[in-house]
Amino acid sequence: MKIFNKSIGTRDLIIISMLMALTIIMERNLSIQTLGIRIGFGFVPVACTAMLYGPVISAVSYALADFIGISLFPTGGGYFPGFTITALLTGAVYGMFLYNRKKSFFNVGIAASIVSIILNIGLNTLWLYILIKDGVIAYIPARIADNLAMIPVQFIIIRFMWYQVFCRLPHSLRASLDLRCER
Repeated sequence: MKIFNKSIGTRDLIIISMLMALTIIMERNLSIQTLGIRIGFGFVPVACTAMLYGPVISAVSYALADFIGISLFPTGGGYFPGFTITALLTGAVYGMFLYNRKKSFFNVGIAASIVSIILNIGLNTLWLYILIKDGVIAYIPARIADNLAMIPVQFIIIRFMWYQVFCRLPHSLRASLDLRCER
């Protein structure tokens, strides 16, 4: 299967599926979650998918992972499509800034900032307002603090994953995944 001049084979589908499963596990089971706040590391497999496969595949896989995750592990009021839209946009943003680009301070910092400030604080707060109306006002300060604190965490972990994990893979595997490790 070809998606935007990138051939996707069986191995790629398996890797994408495993990263989706990790996303579901890390977001639904390995995070601290209340109604308006989620602290966790579910962004790691999403960023890995974005670095390996680009914005389209990352966006679609994160949206699917969100839908599958809420179907398997329902929380709160059940499924709301707004959060899936945020997941889709999150995968796209990571892919636009991390795929086939230097993992520079600028690219990683901008991606983490857009995801945290515009998507998590902005859009997700809008979705919560649609769901629970005025009750969301009480969560806004904690949501802002949580997401601003996560920007440097995302920055450090994404750069670590790239330089200390992906770039240390055997050369044959890096070549088959089309990874170009630059400093």
